[in-house]
Amino acid sequence: MHQLVPPPTPEVDPRAAHAAAIRPAPAGRPWVMLNVVTSVDGATAVGGVSGPLGSPADKAVFSALRATADVVLAGAATVNAERYRPPRTSPADQERRRARGQRPKPLLAVVSGSLSLDPDLELFGDPAERPIVLTTDDAPADRRHRRESVADVVAVGHGRVDLAAAVVELGRHGSVV
Repeated sequence: MHQLVPPPTPEVDPRAAHAAAIRPAPAGRPWVMLNVVTSVDGATAVGGVSGPLGSPADKAVFSALRATADVVLAGAATVNAERYRPPRTSPADQERRRARGQRPKPLLAVVSGSLSLDPDLELFGDPAERPIVLTTDDAPADRRHRRESVADVVAVGHGRVDLAAAVVELGRHGSVV
């Protein structure tokens, strides 16, 4: 297969391109970026995880976006299935982030209305890299109490997580989610 339109361009460094992009936050909320990998039939996972779907180019863009964002947002099912850990940010990316006025590593935020998060995830093991857990004010109290010891738990909604309120909340931690 050959690409005809637009004409192919020289190799682009996704880290440099994403770091150089100007992302003015809209009034009242942060800039939100989205990255999704799917199969031809629309599947977003193979065997419960997305890794097998991505090419090296997909993984380079994914990594570049995470190196640029102030906050990385993921759903609880993804966090559990992918066995999330605190962000792994290279020393070079940490230095570039500091030069842009950002924290050395992005914060990780997880959406979970039910707080059905595996308490043994490495994500919850580093007190210096506490994730943010976005939930509801009526989430199970026992689960909320357990998560508060290892994460910053924030209620944004009743019955279900209010995504608009969640995005506004995450804007308190940076201008790019």
